[in-house]
Formats: sequence, C-alpha cells, structure tokens
Amino acid sequence: MGLAGAYRAGLPAGLLLGLAACGSQAPVSQALAPADRMDAYQAVRPVVANYIPAAQVDVVTSCVIQTAPAADISNFAQTGGAIGEQQTLRILDLIKAPRANDCIAKQLL
Repeated sequence: MGLAGAYRAGLPAGLLLGLAACGSQAPVSQALAPADRMDAYQAVRPVVANYIPAAQVDVVTSCVIQTAPAADISNFAQTGGAIGEQQTLRILDLIKAPRANDCIAKQLL
C-alpha cells in the first residue's frame, strides 16, 4: 500500500481530526518571500524523508510548505536545517492537516 492508499485507509480518522482542527488553523500567508519558502523546504525535507517513502518526499514536502501557516514557514526557515523534536512533531501535524492532505492527494492521484 503506497502513500495514497495509506491516506485513503486513514481517511475516516483523518476527517474527524481534520474537522476538530479546522477552526484552529491559521490562514496561509502568501506574503512570504520565495527565499523563506525555499529555506523552509530545505529544512523540512529531511524530516519528511524519515517518515515518507522516497518517491513521495518531494510532493509531501512541497504540499506542507504550500499549506503551512506563515509562522511555521518562518520558524522552519530560521532553523537552518537544525529541526528539533518540537518542530518535527509540528511538521508531522502539518502533513496530516486537511489542506496538505488535499494537496498531496491531488498530486499523487
């Protein structure tokens, strides 16, 4: 079962979690400089690579960066690749977020 199959298998539980989190997610800011997004991408990619099959790492990382709130992007960009445990957990939460799931599903299906 690939990543898409895992998402489909976990969809009912993911929808419940997503519905609970919908109101608490900040809107995505497009005002960030492209350099910030690129720095964040470079910092987040190794973390994603630890949890996602190699064939989907770029898609998942890209979707996380596209859908993450501006505060998270700035935070990841400032780390310089030194992602801590708290940030790793935040990245995993962002992967499971409804907007990222929609983006990933569109890219992989």
